[in-house]
Amino acid sequence: MVRLETARLILRDHEPGDLEPYCEMESDPVFRAHQPVHPREELERTGLYPHRTEGGVIVPREATLAFYIARAYWGRGIATEAGQAFVEHGFRDLGLVKIHAGVNAANLASVRVIEKLGFRWVRSGGDHVTQ
Repeated sequence: MVRLETARLILRDHEPGDLEPYCEMESDPVFRAHQPVHPREELERTGLYPHRTEGGVIVPREATLAFYIARAYWGRGIATEAGQAFVEHGFRDLGLVKIHAGVNAANLASVRVIEKLGFRWVRSGGDHVTQ
């Protein structure tokens, strides 16, 4: 079980009680603006994931950062704080050599978070960012 703590957050693996609030957040049309709503069975993910090639092969010592913040918590710096914790954990504790992050380029707040975390644009089209 992964458990990270920051000044304001406790980041942990999902628990059964998290599923309903998470699905509610993911179904919010404002939250999902410019993106399709995912089927419920795809809604149980957040944090660092193995990075895969376009062919689905896991790339050793690389991960992809993904995070979702419910609308009630937007604008408080939570995504940046959580992202910093995951990036530090990935390099320090997991021995990663590279962390990737995807971002919806139309979501300017997400773009700002990725930039604050030190990621740089590598390619566009899939609106993919990497560090």
